Order: sequence, then structure tokens, then C-alpha cells
Amino acid sequence: MPAVRPARPAEHAVPAGPAHRPSTAAGQARHAVRRLSPARAPAAPPRAGSRRTWWLALGLLFLVAAGWSLSTPLFASPDEPVQVIKAAAVARGELFGTPAPATRLGPSPRVAVRVPAVFAAGPDIPGCFAFKPDVPASCAKGLPTSTRTVTADTTAGRYPPLYYFIVGLPSLVLRSAAGIWLMRLVSALLSCLFLASALESALRCRRRPLLTWGVLVAATPMVFSMAGTVQPNGLEAATALCLWTSGLALVGTTEGTASAGTTAGTTAGTTAGTAGTRALDGRLVARVGLSASVLVQVRGLSPFWLALVALALVSLASRSQLAALVASRVARAWAAVLAVCCAFAMWWFVRYDPLALIQAHAVPARAPLSAIVRTGIGESFTWAKEMIGWLGWLDVPTPSLTLVAWLGALAALGVLGLQHGTRRVVAVLVAVLALTVVLPVALQSADARVAGYAWQGRYVLPLAVGVPLLAAWAVPEGALSRPVLARLGPAVAVLLGAGQLALFLVGLRRYSVGLAGPLDPLRGSWHPPLGAAVTIVGFVVVLAALYAWSIGSVLARAAPQGSVSSGDPGAALRSRPPARVGGARRPGSLVGRMRRPRRAAAGGPPG
Repeated sequence: MPAVRPARPAEHAVPAGPAHRPSTAAGQARHAVRRLSPARAPAAPPRAGSRRTWWLALGLLFLVAAGWSLSTPLFASPDEPVQVIKAAAVARGELFGTPAPATRLGPSPRVAVRVPAVFAAGPDIPGCFAFKPDVPASCAKGLPTSTRTVTADTTAGRYPPLYYFIVGLPSLVLRSAAGIWLMRLVSALLSCLFLASALESALRCRRRPLLTWGVLVAATPMVFSMAGTVQPNGLEAATALCLWTSGLALVGTTEGTASAGTTAGTTAGTTAGTAGTRALDGRLVARVGLSASVLVQVRGLSPFWLALVALALVSLASRSQLAALVASRVARAWAAVLAVCCAFAMWWFVRYDPLALIQAHAVPARAPLSAIVRTGIGESFTWAKEMIGWLGWLDVPTPSLTLVAWLGALAALGVLGLQHGTRRVVAVLVAVLALTVVLPVALQSADARVAGYAWQGRYVLPLAVGVPLLAAWAVPEGALSRPVLARLGPAVAVLLGAGQLALFLVGLRRYSVGLAGPLDPLRGSWHPPLGAAVTIVGFVVVLAALYAWSIGSVLARAAPQGSVSSGDPGAALRSRPPARVGGARRPGSLVGRMRRPRRAAAGGPPG
């Protein structure tokens, strides 16, 4: 009786190379099942150095935001005086205050609160230089030294309290101008926590190497400037950017396991979905849940932006990826947290109406809607410049270098995304871009007869940051060779760094000497707390370090040509050369998939 050879353990199974690959469709399915079975499940993306990367990103981003904060005089950021009053009141337990009587237009946005006099004096400070770009900020009078509690009005009184509670905590300790500077730095740190998470999530997604560049383009100077002042728009943009990036990275790091076996049959696809469940990155899931839970509570329109971002991310995920999320305990826990936060946001919205309008220079009632819409369309390019960087009380215009740098980087990402993206990704990208253009026109036109033409570009940033992120995410690994990345990376870093530095110097000059004064901001009558020279040199060094490190990290993690990325679960199933169709390399093309079984049957090299 012949001896029976014992079965080979699964972990020592012979890999199915060219000589072992089955030739039938059923064999292909069994082969995919074995490759994605628990015994051979791909390892999760490496965690080594991820914490160090996050802390380094946080430090650099915070220093950049702090530079913007120190170069901007107190209360020079739009609506910062009323935001400081709101933050000081919420930190003292006054979440809402006493609203002003309603008008014929509805609830009044003005709310009376009790705060120390030093914080209540904010609205009187910037009056001499706000909206006057030729007047330096040195004309502003100093803050009062009195700390007695007074009644002050704020038009931000109806806004959700989360941001203001955190930012207002320093006002409990320092009842002076130093307390307001510290409130700014707390705001910068809070926003940079999410910006650092977005940057680390992008670096974690090795299959989409340009996603890091998308984060750098999405983090415009306007985002940093708002983050460095007492202004909830900075946190809203930062949390939305983190949600976009972490969500796209989550889809990108699991798409291989979720779809690797679909071409081999139903059984393989089912097993691939199971492997996708195991391959979920818990840290990315937590970042998606945390950023969404905070975003929904920042401003009145935040729940609307969250719904649009979530819809875009869900439309990019496959059914097996969504099933993997449902099966994940971490995802279910964060879904419960998000549900509670959404319920609170909806309760606050119904109870306090944070979208109550300020009656300004309303459009005449007889003005036709078509004229209002045409005005909004004409302002679209102005809103685009405001999203990039139109600082202060709209009195620090965007320099040409900054505008060209960001529009050029965005156009380059857009071309690459449209060229290399799948139909679904391109459709989502075009839809988000269209909504970014159309929604501001529609929302302003709806309220123009009450609030006038009051829309600003920063209001739509939570949606707009998705455009460069989607365009970058659409470019898969291998679409650009390592030499091309090595040439483009420094160019992107220099372009964005020069653009941000140009706006920084223009803003500092505007507040030091006025835009009509000398070009040298060092000769001005207003100086940052650390001095103009120290602030400029420090900002240049930190900005160069941020862009050099970010671009260098992309190049360091880019897999050499012909290798399989270790951060790509299931990449072994796609390590074969791409099919050639009509002389062009088209990875995963339909013709390539049709040819592979015949080659395998003939014992030739893999297709």
C-alpha cells in the first residue's frame, strides 16, 4: 500500500506561480480564495513610525498656523471680536445667553452674554483699520485693563458651543490681551490636530501617492489663517479635510482586498470581502468617526457639508467595503458616537437656529431672481480667491503669485485625476466641483433679499477641499514613475511654499505699514509680538521644513518600479505586468483580463 503524503499546512502552501496557476474559471476562484484565506491574509499596513510621523506633522503644522496667528493683529480676522465674546461666555458656562427680540424676518442673531470687560471691548478695536487696507493696525487703541463682568452683544451667540468651549478656556486664566493670544494658539492647535491626522492618513495610503500632495493643496493659506485666529471656520475646514483624507485613505487601503477576487468568481469575491474586514485600518476608521463627530457640531451649515462629504465617500466604496465597515466593531462604535453628535447638532439647530440672518444691505424686493443669480455667478472667482487666501476684513487681497501657485497646482492635480481616474471617481470629482461652484450661488440667491450679497468663499471650504483630494486620490500607484515623482515633488513644494510666503508677507506689510506704504514691513509702526524679523525668518524655516518633509515622505514611501507595495493588501494578486492594449499600458483592462486565462492554460508567463 503506497504511503500517503501528509497534507501541507496552509502557511507552507506553495504559491501559485506560472506553473501552479489553475486554468479553469473554478480553479481561478479557488486560487483567489486560498490567497485571501485567513492563513494567508495580507498584513495590515505597517504601524512603525506612524506616531512619530503624526507628532512631527503636528509640530510643523502648528508652527505654521502660529506664524499666521502672530502676524495678524488682534481682532483683524473677520468677525473675531464677536467670536472672542462667544468663546469667553461659553467657557464660563453661558452656552446661549439672552437673545435680542425677533424681527419681522425671524429670530435675531444677536445674543447678550456676560463676560469680562477686556473681552467685551473687541468690537471697538479694529474700527480704525478694518476695510481700510492703507491704514496700518497701529492705529488701534489698547484693550482695557478692567476685568469686571459686563454685558456684551455677539452675533455668534447662536452657534454650537463645542469649538467656543475649548478655545475659551484660556480666558478663565488670563483676562488680558495675552489671554486672547493664547485663545488663538489653542484654536490653532485644535485645527492642526486634524490637519496632522489628515497628513498622516495620506502618507499611510501608499496606493495613492499623490494624496499627500492633495492635502497640501487643500490646506490653503486661508485654512491656516483662520485656524490661527478665534474663528470656527478654521476648525470646520480642518475637520472636513481630515474626514475627506481619512475616508479616501480607508477606501484606498481596502479596495484591493474588497475586489481582488471579483474577477475569479462569486466565491472569491465573498472571501475577498471577508479579508477586507480584517484589513480595515482601525486608526483610519477612528479618524473618520472623530472628524465627522466634531465637524457636525462646528457651525450651522456643518451638518449639510457632512452629509455631502459622506455621500461622496460612500459612492466611492464598493459593497464589500461597506459590508466590512458594518462588520467592524470599531466602525459600529464610532457610528454610535456620530449618531449622538448628529442628534445634538439637530437639537441645537431646531432649538437655537444658528442660521439666523443679519439684516444687511438687502437686495430690493423687485430685483428679478435672474439678476441675483447673475451677480452670484460673477462673484464666483472672488470666492475662489477667498478660499485660497483673502485675509482680514477682506482688506488683504490675494497676491498674483499665491493665486497662480494654487490654481496651477489644482489644475495639475485635476488633469492627472481626470486622466488616470476610473469613471466612478471622475464622476464624483466632477460632481463635487460642480457643487462647489453652484451651491454658493444658490444659497446666496435664496437669502439675498434679506442679507444681501453676504456669501464668502470660506463658507464652502468643507466641500471645496474635497476637489484637490479627490483629484489626487484618483491617480493610482504606478501611474507616475518614481523619477517623475522625484521631479514633480520639489516643484510642487517650491510652488506652494512661495505662494503661501507671498501672502504672508503681503499680510504682514498691510498691518505694519499699510498697502500704500513701503515694501519693507520691518519699518512699520505695528509689529508682531515676537518682532517682524523673527516672525518672518521663523515662518520661512518652518514652511520650508513642512513642504520638504511632506514631499520627501512621499518619495521615500513610493515603491520602486516593479515592486509590490507592502501597504497594499492583496497587491500580490495584482503584481503581474499590466495588459497592453493597442500599444498603451492599461492596468486591469478588460482585454487583459480576458487574455490571462488563455496564457495560464498554455503555461506561459502571467498576463
